[in-house]
Amino acid sequence: MGQLLSYSLIASVFLLLFYPVMNLIVNHNTKFRFNRHFLITVILLCLALPPVLRFLPDFHAAQEVGNLASPHPAIETEANADINHTTEYNRFSTCCMVINIIYLIGVCCMSVRLLRSFISLLRIRKGGNIIRRDDYNLCVISSPDIAPFSWGRYIFLNESDIAAGDSSILIHEKAHIMHKHWIDILIAEIFCILLWYNPLAWKTRGLVKLNHEFEADRSVIQSGADIHSYQKLIICHLMKKVMFGMTNSFASNRNGFRKRVLMIGNNSSSRKSMLVALGVLPAVVIGILIFSFSATADFLTAVEKIDILPHEEELTLSSPENTQREGKDNIISKDNIISTEDRELPEFKGGEAALYDFLAKNMRYPDVAEEEVGKTHIVRVRFDVDPKGNIHNIRVKNPTGSLYEQEALRVLNLTKGRWLPAVKDGKPIEGSAVLPFYYTTME
Repeated sequence: MGQLLSYSLIASVFLLLFYPVMNLIVNHNTKFRFNRHFLITVILLCLALPPVLRFLPDFHAAQEVGNLASPHPAIETEANADINHTTEYNRFSTCCMVINIIYLIGVCCMSVRLLRSFISLLRIRKGGNIIRRDDYNLCVISSPDIAPFSWGRYIFLNESDIAAGDSSILIHEKAHIMHKHWIDILIAEIFCILLWYNPLAWKTRGLVKLNHEFEADRSVIQSGADIHSYQKLIICHLMKKVMFGMTNSFASNRNGFRKRVLMIGNNSSSRKSMLVALGVLPAVVIGILIFSFSATADFLTAVEKIDILPHEEELTLSSPENTQREGKDNIISKDNIISTEDRELPEFKGGEAALYDFLAKNMRYPDVAEEEVGKTHIVRVRFDVDPKGNIHNIRVKNPTGSLYEQEALRVLNLTKGRWLPAVKDGKPIEGSAVLPFYYTTME
């Protein structure tokens, strides 16, 4: 369940690197069509780089190093190390799970917001007077407080703007339709849904819409409209309502209004200003380097393995000392599992202490680099035990192909013939369980 959050975090890092370049381009370059293509390319690049990044050798190697973080299992020779590592991991997992739930709630809320905007837009279109034209549809609305806006092939104008007889607004909105600006806005809205927590995502959407207004304003001036009269027209619509953030509205906020007025009639631009776009290239390199660090790969791998659904039954291990202190006589701890009523998990013959001793004697630890000392890696192996006590269907949960997983599978296979089946109503039944292996590299 954490894959989407991990994807979003990677995209956010790249957006952080790209945004200064986008801001410079939109505010200093008057080649608006170039600006538009550049903005959409950067947004799509942020969305495409996370999955592409995983195919790069450096990133893949960093993930492998992260997966080989720590080769001593929970049954280390140090009696209390297991409990400490388990506690730390549970705290980290709980924190990540809470963050993931908050993120998913935000995604759902932003999706509902966009859906409500579409529904409201359809209602306004249904309640307005539709006038069919060759290359667009004019929807006349009665409310004088709503600023003119457009979406798709529809232009929404109120009756007072039509009565004024000024064609500048109509030319402006027709430019939005001709350039299909609604496609850009839809992409930007989806981008904001995925990165709703990142203010730069919303600022990027603002840059996309602002550049649209620059391009539409340019069309009005090129049609022969007086610059000063058109600037006054924009001022008159400054305080009107902007109904939907997903549409191109003639009205602007105060910051956007100032930039629009200053940009109108400004044609001074050089190719040097367009060269700023090349700043994306070093930003991509920096982003790749960031995700090449093993610590970053470790964190993203942990986030991806977040599961907000109920966990499967898991056998709990502690040291022999802790087992005696807590009064446990076998490996099963019903306080730490999720099971159906009147059902027990498979048990290792001799109980938890016997399983502890068996794993401690048979476990082999892969060698790792010195910089990995002190890191913890957890492998969870699921297996089934039939009514006769035969263990089968052994597999790793969320496998990554690490050496630790191979070692955990090897050792668990050695326990064949040492398990007691689950029991229900006094009869042996097929049962499943998950055994966690905790690895920590000790100095």
